[in-house]
Amino acid sequence: MSGAEGPFRIAVAGGSIGGLCAGLALRGAGFDVQVYERVAGPMETRGAGIVVQGELIDLLRTHGAGALPTTRCRVRRYLSPEGGDGEVQRAPQDFASWEAIYRTLAAAFPADRYHRGAALTDFDNGEGVVQAHIDGHGVVEGDVLVAADGAQSPTRRRFLPELSATYAGYIAWRGTLDEAGAPPDLVRFFDDAFTFSEARSAGHILVYFIPGDGADTTPATPYPGRSRRAPAPRLASVRRYAGLGHP
Repeated sequence: MSGAEGPFRIAVAGGSIGGLCAGLALRGAGFDVQVYERVAGPMETRGAGIVVQGELIDLLRTHGAGALPTTRCRVRRYLSPEGGDGEVQRAPQDFASWEAIYRTLAAAFPADRYHRGAALTDFDNGEGVVQAHIDGHGVVEGDVLVAADGAQSPTRRRFLPELSATYAGYIAWRGTLDEAGAPPDLVRFFDDAFTFSEARSAGHILVYFIPGDGADTTPATPYPGRSRRAPAPRLASVRRYAGLGHP
C-alpha cells in the first residue's frame, strides 16, 4: 500500500459524470487520482434534462468548479387530462443537461489526469496493490480501482455475475425540442414552470426547459415579460408509461 509513503493512488475507470464526480471528490480528499475514459474523442450527449440536486451543487462548490449552466423556474404546474391551464404552486427548481454537467465537471478536473481512449480491459490483485490493465497505459498499479464504467459496466458484471437487468414495470421516453422550432404560445405556456401531466393511461409526462447545444442558456424566443430567471433554448420532455402496451 502506498498510504505510508504518500497519498493513496486511485484509478477511476470511466470518465463520464459518475467517474468525474468520484474523481473530484477523491482528489479533494487528498488522494492521487487518475481517470481513464474509454472514448477517445469528444463525449456524446446522453439523455435530455436533469433536475439539479443540492448534492451536485455542493460538490461543485467544494472543489472549485465553475458555475453550472442551468435554467430555472419558479412554479410547478399540474395539468389534468381534461384540459385547462392546470394548478400552480410555488416550487423553485433548477435544471441542467448531461452536457452542461459533464462540461462543468471536466473543466474542474485536471486535464493531465483525465485520459481519453483508455479503456479498462482487465484487473488483478498484486502484492498490496490492484493492477488495472488500461488500453494505451499498460498495467497501472494503485491502491483502489473505482468502476464507473457505465450502466453496462463489464467490471460490475465480473464482480457480480449473478445480477442481470430486469423489467422495472414501466418504460420512459425522453426527448427534446429546440425552442426556436416551437410555437411562441407553447414557449409562453411552459416558461418559468416545471409542468406535470397525469395521463389517462396511468403514466405521466414532465416538461421543462434545459440548456441547449454547448450548454447554451440564451433564450431563443425572447418576448415582453419573458422570465429572465429561466433562459432556455430547449424544451425537455419525459414520458413514463406504466406498461409496454401504450402508444
